[in-house]
Amino acid sequence: MHSGCPRRGLRAGGPFEMKRLYLKIFVGFWLVTMACGLTFIALSIMLIDQTVFSQWQHFAVDTVCRYGQIGADRYEAGGPRALALFFQPIVGKALPQLYLLAPDGHPLVQAAGMPDFVRQTARAATVAPRFSLHRFRPWLTASIQSGSGKNYVVTAQLPDGVMAGIRHWRMGHLVRLLAVLIVSGLICYGLARYLTQPLKHLRTAVRQVARGCLSARVAPRYGRRRDELGDLSLDFNRMAARMSDLVQAQKQLIADISHELRSPLARISVALALAQRQCPASPALARIEAEAQNMNRLIGRLLLVSRLEANQTEPVMQSFCLCELITDIARDAQFEASRRGCRVDCRCRPPMQMTADSALIKSAIENVLRNAVKHCPDGDTVKIEAHAADASVEADVMIVVTDPGPGVAAKDLDKIFDPFFRADRARPIGSQGAGLGLAIAGRAVMAHHGRIYARNLSPTGFEVVIELPLDQPSSPGE
Repeated sequence: MHSGCPRRGLRAGGPFEMKRLYLKIFVGFWLVTMACGLTFIALSIMLIDQTVFSQWQHFAVDTVCRYGQIGADRYEAGGPRALALFFQPIVGKALPQLYLLAPDGHPLVQAAGMPDFVRQTARAATVAPRFSLHRFRPWLTASIQSGSGKNYVVTAQLPDGVMAGIRHWRMGHLVRLLAVLIVSGLICYGLARYLTQPLKHLRTAVRQVARGCLSARVAPRYGRRRDELGDLSLDFNRMAARMSDLVQAQKQLIADISHELRSPLARISVALALAQRQCPASPALARIEAEAQNMNRLIGRLLLVSRLEANQTEPVMQSFCLCELITDIARDAQFEASRRGCRVDCRCRPPMQMTADSALIKSAIENVLRNAVKHCPDGDTVKIEAHAADASVEADVMIVVTDPGPGVAAKDLDKIFDPFFRADRARPIGSQGAGLGLAIAGRAVMAHHGRIYARNLSPTGFEVVIELPLDQPSSPGE
């Protein structure tokens, strides 16, 4: 894998967002804050409103009953005219409407604008004062006694200002409630973000490491937090650094061993050539030569994988026809497949011009196709097809290689592009190589900002898909 972070890797990871934990923390804190705030406001409303209403009721009852008692005394002393003169300065100033009635509901002073419900409430009047609403206006009805001991009923419309004050008082509570909602929401939002933001960045770094970007780290500012999340960020960065060192050491060891083996192999080849001059028909020497050539090819592949992973392969950018390249690769693979009666079916449409390192692209496609031919049942057909990619794919061209073999275990699909990995496939014994072909293909595709993945077909079969852009933004290794 590259030491840097490639734009696209062997397996595509979808976008993600830290939503679930964030929402849990945010909603949890907000609900607790709201519950405390609402409890406090509810208790305040119950206690304060009860006091305000009680004071207002006592004041209204005392005032209206006082006017009624004085009016009743004036009525008994001077008749309806005296009662009217007494009510005249009160009505419209202290009280909007004021009526004095007999217990049967008959008004003592005739009033053209008196509502009908006044008579009804007067007939139903009890000893206790009664508050009611008529057309959204507050009214008070109370039974009183004059100085002579006679019973009367006084009914008055109470000032709107009193109820308006009560409404404003309640509106004040609603404003306080809205303020609690907004302030608590902002505080909980900031708190939830403060707690989940490091986890979001940590998750991003973990996924980058899982894709092979061992240089991924959590931002230093999260490591400076003096809490458990800061400690977790520092531990992750130390772990990632240690993993990167170990992987680089392993890659360097493979590269060094491969280089060191080249010298003994060269000396063996020279000694073998001298020995063949003395015994040209020796089967043992022929077998040694074949094994030496296999070893040389294996070392070459190891060095190629090392260079690709270390991004040390110098690209040779050139423009070429992708379909012609695939056709040539299929023609060479057909020669190998014909030995077992197999056939390679090549389809490429339309002709596509590509700018890339043709040698690396050829190596990637050839390794995938040769792997498919190697595992194709005798007498069957391997298919390779290249066509323009769908709009849903972040690539220009798709190359699909299909063989009718038994496929790979689902648990191994994500590993077959790793060096030296041999899938547990139902293949003939001896048909598996060193596990470098698909690794070379994967790194060559990734070096061109492409994507390669494999999948099993139903009911049987195996398919490798290569997605590539036709033009490279810069050098493939970047």
